[in-house]
Amino acid sequence: MPEAHSSTAIDQHPPKPRLVLRVGVTGHRGEHLKEYDVVAIRTSVAKVLTTIRDVVGRIHQDERAMFVAAPPLLRVLSRLADGAALIVAEEAVQQGFELQCALPFPRDEYANYIDPGWRPIYDRMLAAASTVLELDLDRQQPEEAFLHGRRMVLHHTDLLIAIWDPKRPRKEWGTSRILDEAGRDDILTVHVPPTAPEDAHLDIRGASRKICSVSFTELEARLRHLLCPPRPNPPPNRCERLRRFFDPPLTQENYFAEHQREWRPGFVWKFFCDAVGTLKPSWPLLVQHDVLEQTRQDWKEQWAAEPTIPEPVRRQADHFLRDHFVWADTLADYYADLTRSSFVLNPLMTAGAVACALAGYALGWTAEEHSLYGRAWIWIAAEFGLILAIVALTLFGNRRDWHDRWVDYRLLAEHLRLLRYLLPLGRVAQGIRLPAHLAFGDARGSWVYWCFRAINREAGLVNAKIELTYVQACRALMMRMLGDQRSGQVPYHEASARRFHTIDRRLHWAALVLFLATGAACAAHLWFHSSWLTFVAAVFPAVGGGLAAIRTHAELDRVAKRSQSVQERLTQLADELEKLPALSQAMAPTFEEIAECIISEVLEWRSLFVGGGVPWPG
Repeated sequence: MPEAHSSTAIDQHPPKPRLVLRVGVTGHRGEHLKEYDVVAIRTSVAKVLTTIRDVVGRIHQDERAMFVAAPPLLRVLSRLADGAALIVAEEAVQQGFELQCALPFPRDEYANYIDPGWRPIYDRMLAAASTVLELDLDRQQPEEAFLHGRRMVLHHTDLLIAIWDPKRPRKEWGTSRILDEAGRDDILTVHVPPTAPEDAHLDIRGASRKICSVSFTELEARLRHLLCPPRPNPPPNRCERLRRFFDPPLTQENYFAEHQREWRPGFVWKFFCDAVGTLKPSWPLLVQHDVLEQTRQDWKEQWAAEPTIPEPVRRQADHFLRDHFVWADTLADYYADLTRSSFVLNPLMTAGAVACALAGYALGWTAEEHSLYGRAWIWIAAEFGLILAIVALTLFGNRRDWHDRWVDYRLLAEHLRLLRYLLPLGRVAQGIRLPAHLAFGDARGSWVYWCFRAINREAGLVNAKIELTYVQACRALMMRMLGDQRSGQVPYHEASARRFHTIDRRLHWAALVLFLATGAACAAHLWFHSSWLTFVAAVFPAVGGGLAAIRTHAELDRVAKRSQSVQERLTQLADELEKLPALSQAMAPTFEEIAECIISEVLEWRSLFVGGGVPWPG
């Protein structure tokens, strides 16, 4: 395992991922391949791997600005079963592919299930593997254990090579089932039919969900779609080009061009929340040094709290995930504060502009006999300055995509945070299917998911032997992520729900009092005239409307309710996790449910409010 990225190397800009392609394998066991031409199968597999290597090389050359300069990493994942799995593994290693293995049982025990004629190849591939994940699956049900081993390979696969004869009888635990699941998950499949190995082709699921054959010449186009970052479509007309100028789409180039932010101009939001939520505002922090290093230190402390996690697993998570997470997390916080501060400033500056417009009149400066009669222009200038500030803040915030950067960077950070806890069990966050009403702004085709998938590919499988103490340590780590009082998700959402509910309620009552006071001022005007009554009748509803706008734009009530529901669901999942037996297969689904719960909350936020931007007052 290489050492983690040095701080000085990545502190200038967010790190780019490495171009990695993961090739999985499934197919017939050795006893079934005896009736076919194994030499021809090997030759066909070698050609397929050579083509894959050449295509990925061209993609890296064309997209070199989006990846690190290191050459692309081609990785084959195999459970090293005799037959197809060992054939592909051996041919791939000969061509320089990295080999990672997922074994359903400890390696010595699993060797008993390998055909003696294939045992020498098994031993060589085991020695050549860079990573071997030994699972703790049920020895009493080996067929089911083998199915879960195949699924482990499938979950870490971008392109699946299937050496499979569809005319053979279908088995409940066999290759046919894995290919069904690969088609369901839209995993690109290269089919090498053992009856005619030279006729390798792509098996693609059409709209009817039936597998249809596609010429192997389409491999490059489909791999480019898989590996290359998305590009925004050019604006179709002049109006769209003008809109793109003021509100340009966020892309991976914007993210990689980010730099460390020590100046914290978004302090207004936190100051406002403290002032309204606790009635004890703290002095705002305008400059924060070493933000990245502080987040790295948090990771180190969390690992130290669970020392039974093996050191190689910790190093792998730190090396492949930590710095990517640190950048996404700190930038998400930075842009969240900017966006929410604009939600506060714009309505209040609007109310301030109304107050400035009437201040000279209320103070009597507009009367010729007043000593400051000639200075009344100061209030007009102040009003004009506030209006300019509102326009500048709104245009600049939208031009810089504060809102979209906030939600996109937060989505990336949460995916990486959760991958850290799934990685030790060899799991990844499964695809989340959004309901139709949230389809607008779906992030799964965005640069965020491209970046996350690229980082996930590079991380790969951990080199570990999953046993009782290891699984217990993984559970304790996840429980700490959920329940830790300082940084746990459950206390965070509980405090968030309580805080935003309090702020929302206080803003509501403050606005109501201001409108009642306005009504009183208007009623008083029926009996006598006063410049201050005019001031109150105009400014108080402006301030009340501003407070209502803050409630609406910051979605205080919605955030409070969502945080409460997430907190309740995570608490329920934590209780379930604590009661489960210390087996990876038993706990992994709950790990994935926890990840889905947290990611779904962020995805819903993004789908509902993508493109919201800094709102104009009104």
